[in-house]
Amino acid sequence: MLAPIRAREASSFSRNGIQAVATDTICFGGEFSYESIQGVSKTGYYDIVYPASDPEACDSVFRVNLTVAPDLRKDEGVREICHGGYIMWRGHKCDSTADYTAVVPSDVWLGCDSVITLHVNVLGAEVHEYTHYLCKGDTLDFGDKTFVSDGSGAEQTATYTFDNNGCDSTVRLTVVYADDKRAVIERAICDGETYTGDGFHGIDPISGTDSLHTETTMGCDSTVILNLLKIKNDGETIDVTRTISPRDLPYEFFGEEFPVGTSVGTYTKEGIEVTSASGNCSATVNLTLIIDNTVGVERPVTVRTLMLTPNPVAPGEDVTVHLDLNAQELDGAVLQVYTSTGSLVRQFRPDMKPIVISGLNVSGVYVVRITDGLGNIYNGKIIVR
Repeated sequence: MLAPIRAREASSFSRNGIQAVATDTICFGGEFSYESIQGVSKTGYYDIVYPASDPEACDSVFRVNLTVAPDLRKDEGVREICHGGYIMWRGHKCDSTADYTAVVPSDVWLGCDSVITLHVNVLGAEVHEYTHYLCKGDTLDFGDKTFVSDGSGAEQTATYTFDNNGCDSTVRLTVVYADDKRAVIERAICDGETYTGDGFHGIDPISGTDSLHTETTMGCDSTVILNLLKIKNDGETIDVTRTISPRDLPYEFFGEEFPVGTSVGTYTKEGIEVTSASGNCSATVNLTLIIDNTVGVERPVTVRTLMLTPNPVAPGEDVTVHLDLNAQELDGAVLQVYTSTGSLVRQFRPDMKPIVISGLNVSGVYVVRITDGLGNIYNGKIIVR
């Protein structure tokens, strides 16, 4: 843009005390330089003074009227896209997190370009991974799959993708077929004593057998069966018969061990020395042990397990119920949420999928129960912490 100034100077300016004015325009962010005017970037008047050759004459002034075009940069804000997706913007395919720019020539400020910027943010693919221990005999519905635990310890995997505010979220589930645990313990007491220990308190020797029910670390039933041997006379010999199932292995009878894998059948051990828990009496026992596959009754399948995510959750965080109900099952379904003490805190009829549980604002363990329109029952637990 300096050529026009030079042309005007050559044609109309002489150094005889004359003041001349020329105009020029630069783009925002640029610089203007001409003779003694160097590197200016603001709108204004800039003078070049030419001293007169005649001491009696006045100096000549050449004034440049400089205009700086306005900032033509434009920010079009932030656009969010799902992982794996893209948008087309001003000829650009935007498929990653970045700042994209487009240059558009200005119609008003000729020679100056307008730079437009779009900030694109790619939302990360949400993948939630969970491990669920499914107790023997229980079932779990997850997406379009149903798991039925045989207690074998085997692991099954499945994925389920659902819409999360317009983007896909994926749940990867590992289901462990956990077994119910049974353990048989043998203890002895003297005549007139009761037994306390192994979680039992004051067991009456008349019954001879008792059981204690707890949960394993996987949340499945754990049963401890106590066989109580009463020694009436110190030093006596007692014939004892015990019947167990292969599930009760390994089994120990006062130092005699029967490991996992011991075959079904009848085993005899004679002359086993037995001392009471108190140490006040002892006896010699001749044992007949029967390992029988028919012992024990399997739990009936009555309740299915719910898949709830995320879990655990923070207070106030929504929980999604992954349960695929058809129209008949959804019609008339009732969802109830109980505290660990049995108090009902939420109850509603879900009318859409996915089912979302909200409003659990207090830390604790909550039991979720859904009865669908056909009477099927589903249970699950939510941990808020």
